[in-house]
Amino acid sequence: MAYGFQQFNKAGDVIVDSSAPTKLLHKLWDQVTITLWPQNVATSSQPAVRYYTLTGVTSPADLLNNYVIVRTDAGGFWSLVGSDDAEHAFTYSSDNTVKVEFATVCRDYWGSNVRTCQVWDAQTQTYDIFSIGKAL
Repeated sequence: MAYGFQQFNKAGDVIVDSSAPTKLLHKLWDQVTITLWPQNVATSSQPAVRYYTLTGVTSPADLLNNYVIVRTDAGGFWSLVGSDDAEHAFTYSSDNTVKVEFATVCRDYWGSNVRTCQVWDAQTQTYDIFSIGKAL
């Protein structure tokens, strides 16, 4: 350790490490809103999947290790028809492209039983995406 300090938990795992260099975060997406529909009711004008440009992404591991995806809206309200309002699923599609899919499970009024999704179960969510850059 060249400088700084480390703090460990009872198991001996490092939980704070000021000796590790801070990484630069570069904001690629700012408040991008995405609306998706359930797979079983999706149409060409109301898709369950969309593809977006994400500059620099080159592989699934690159997306996982070098990008931070942050949902910035407060999340939807639990409506009378019920849904769990899960985040959309982001996966690598090809170089500079990510696939975003509807990932919500539709539930009954009480939220305990899974039910068939309907068109009104569409989810609109807002995201920021950062790339993790070089050490400062």
